[in-house]
Amino acid sequence: MKERIFTLPLCGNSWMPFKTAAEKLGVQVVVPPPITNETIALGARYSPEGICLPFKVIIGNYLQALDQGANTMMFYINSRAGSKNHGGGGGGMCRLRHYGHLQQLVMKRAGVDVDFLILGENGGLIGQIKEVTGRGTWEIIQALRVAIKKVRLIEMTEELSWRYRAVEKHPGATSKALNKGLEVLQGIDSFKELDGLNLESFFAGIETVEREPLRIGVVGEFYLLLEPASNCHIYEMLGELGAEVHRHLGLGEAILRYPPGFVLGKLMAWWLNQSIPPRSETAKIAEPYLTCSVGGHGRESVADTIRFYEAGYDGVLHLLPMGCMPEVTVRPILRKISEDYNFPVLTLSFDEVISEGAIRIRIETFVDVIRLRKERGERRHALPGS
Repeated sequence: MKERIFTLPLCGNSWMPFKTAAEKLGVQVVVPPPITNETIALGARYSPEGICLPFKVIIGNYLQALDQGANTMMFYINSRAGSKNHGGGGGGMCRLRHYGHLQQLVMKRAGVDVDFLILGENGGLIGQIKEVTGRGTWEIIQALRVAIKKVRLIEMTEELSWRYRAVEKHPGATSKALNKGLEVLQGIDSFKELDGLNLESFFAGIETVEREPLRIGVVGEFYLLLEPASNCHIYEMLGELGAEVHRHLGLGEAILRYPPGFVLGKLMAWWLNQSIPPRSETAKIAEPYLTCSVGGHGRESVADTIRFYEAGYDGVLHLLPMGCMPEVTVRPILRKISEDYNFPVLTLSFDEVISEGAIRIRIETFVDVIRLRKERGERRHALPGS
């Protein structure tokens, strides 16, 4: 029987906690090389033409990981997301829930002989991990504890980088500090050591300038929000233009919104030490504009845009892959919110042929417009009913 060597698609820095947990459980993992134009072109060559960018990138990841020795593709599907009791996102019209099976079909048609492990498909995550690793429940929980802690610290480190980049004196200093900080995080596999880290120390040497940065919120499709190569490194772009970025939807929030089981979900919430608005609150905020789930994280995009408005942000970017059904559905709703509140919202669609230069031009124009509005003291409209 051949030794199973696993790989997983890249999605921001989510591979780091996964690799940590896998290695603690004695599983061999190959991390795909960083995403490049070659990765995207490779995935697009074998994927259905009309399918969204994340699918094509993931296929490219798998094919490149095969060249590095991987023989088992891993994908996670939360079967609870999008069910009757979990209508806030992650399912419904979104094809993401079917990606694992579609990827199997694409690889088979491409003549590639690989195994697939679709975690969480039937809700039995711990049982599946036991079967793969041969480890006991307690060992698995301990490994997941470290991984979930690392998820939160990675996201907090990224958030700090968005704050510092907007006021850095020397361009590139924040990105350099961020990369070093992530290297430190990846080298630690002890919960106690992770818990004792001072994340601010990663950025202590950055010289800053005195200025009030613009504050821009980012909403949209989950993969594009997390993977820099798929969104043309838009967070760095905004920071270089003097804008501080924030997003509500991240990996930690997604885990807590749709936990793989009640008990494990409670443990993960404790490990993350992160407060997440309940789905009922998200639905209530979005209700004046959207009264039902549209799949994916469409309702979150509507609610989070309103949250950013209420928090005094200067504008919102809405990111979606070309043809993403949930986000295409809410795009006109976000336009309506923008009109009602006199609040800048820019929608950007991404596919495999989009150029970073084209995105940069639109971002620069958007930032210039927002800055001009602030200089003129242009007033925003009150929320309906306020």
